[in-house]
Amino acid sequence: MPEFDASLEYRDVSGFPGYRVATDGSVWGRRRGQWRTLAHRPDPHYLRVTLCRGPALPKVRRPVHALVLEAFVGPCPDGLECCHENDDPTDNRLENLRWGTQKANAADAMRNGRKDSVRGTRHHSARLDEAAVRAIRASCASGENRAAVARRFGVLSGR
Repeated sequence: MPEFDASLEYRDVSGFPGYRVATDGSVWGRRRGQWRTLAHRPDPHYLRVTLCRGPALPKVRRPVHALVLEAFVGPCPDGLECCHENDDPTDNRLENLRWGTQKANAADAMRNGRKDSVRGTRHHSARLDEAAVRAIRASCASGENRAAVARRFGVLSGR
């Protein structure tokens, strides 16, 4: 039987009797009086576990990161989502997780190099180079009509 690690903290999984989650992201279930770690399954990117409230109730698949944050931080506030500090969706340690905005999550991905940082002229659909962007900004700042500037640079979308 696996032993609980004394260096970790364990909390019950809310709404699922007989389940616990640890600060290292492990999820435990008690079956026949013994605690066992649950198998994590990727689905498609994040690790998920299957939990059951009782024999007559349907099983539920839950992302491990959400279980960790809900147990140790609290429910997800409106408008926020789970952020992995290091952008490794399999690293569900409490110290790597936080509730944050989608914008903050995207910034993490850029900072950690997970999202392609292809911007500007390196982007496959770029229509302007840096010099043209500077000229457009200067023209607009001087009060020139934006539609006229757009026509001059060939970026006016048809209406």
